Order: sequence, then C-alpha cells, then structure tokens
Amino acid sequence: MQILVFGVKYGDRRHSGGMKKLLLLTFLCLVPSAHAVDYVKCESTQKAQSRIQTSILQIKSEREDALDYAAELAHMKCGSPRGSGDDEPPAEWKACVLPILKKHDVPLVNNELKQLENRAARVQADFDAAGCY
Repeated sequence: MQILVFGVKYGDRRHSGGMKKLLLLTFLCLVPSAHAVDYVKCESTQKAQSRIQTSILQIKSEREDALDYAAELAHMKCGSPRGSGDDEPPAEWKACVLPILKKHDVPLVNNELKQLENRAARVQADFDAAGCY
C-alpha cells in the first residue's frame, strides 16, 4: 500500500490540486501582505513637520527684515561705498557699516534655526521609520 501526503494516486497521475490550493491559501493568509501603518501617528507627525517648517520660514523672514533694516540704517549713516562696481569697498566704509550690521543681526537666531532644523530632521526620520507616505 502506498501512502501519499498531498493526493491520491490514480494510475500514473496524482490528483493533489485541491489540497495544494488549500495549503497555498492557508499559507498566504498567514503571511502579511503589508505592514500596519498607524495613520493617526503619521498625520500628527506630518502636522508637527509642517509647524516646524512654518517656524523656520518665519524666523528666516524676520531675520531678513532685520538685516534689511540694518542695511538701510548703515546706508543712511555711512552712505554708499565710493568706488567702481568691481573695486573693494573702502576700509572706512566697512568700519562704519559692520558694527551696525552686527548690532542688528541677533546671533541667537542662528542657534534657534539650527535647533529647528535638527528637530525637523528627527521628525522626518520618525515619519519615514513609521512607514508613512
């Protein structure tokens, strides 16, 4: 007597198609087709990223406005550099302008921008790690 695992022997043919399909279906149900994504976490991460980018743009805009104001003050106090367009501005003019520009360029802004950019990078890494799209 011959024992077959996945079918019955009829002459020279084995009829095991139905059993193989059943086994394959069972196997496919056990294998997850995609990993689970927490959409609430993805949405909150995306909103956090948006808030950080908005803050970065706002700080850069405020800094640019402050520098424009400082440049206007420097122009009113020191005038425009004398010389042709290709020449280096005179040292006296630089000495007059640089303190004004330094006074209005807040150094803390650079640190705050670096912190926000680092936070944005961490949030993006979390977003990617969670499998969000």
